Amino acid sequence: MSDALHRSIDGLSRKLAEFTQSFELAQAPAAAIGNAKLAILDCLGVSVLATRQEIGDCLAKFAKGNIGAGNCTVWGMETKTSARDAAFLNGTLAHGLDYDDRNHSTTYTLAASIATAEDT
Repeated sequence: MSDALHRSIDGLSRKLAEFTQSFELAQAPAAAIGNAKLAILDCLGVSVLATRQEIGDCLAKFAKGNIGAGNCTVWGMETKTSARDAAFLNGTLAHGLDYDDRNHSTTYTLAASIATAEDT
């Protein structure tokens, strides 16, 4: 990787970290909050529905022999596991029926965010 590209990536990472650290929810527009709430509810609902479908059965069977112990929830299942495994399983459930929200963003971000929060 070139020095210029490395500095550019470092600069972008620093800006993102600074924004994240200083962000207050009150700064977000009401429309963004409303949109986020709908996307989160949609993602959780579709994920729980997926547990009752073929994808959910496959993931439950996979989980029995392949995941570690932990305190993070697998949505719609009576399973607790590590943050890594919960993020993987929940992200798969969220996309399992392909009924994702408008731009699929919660499919990729919500599972990891909630697992990280539960793990701390």
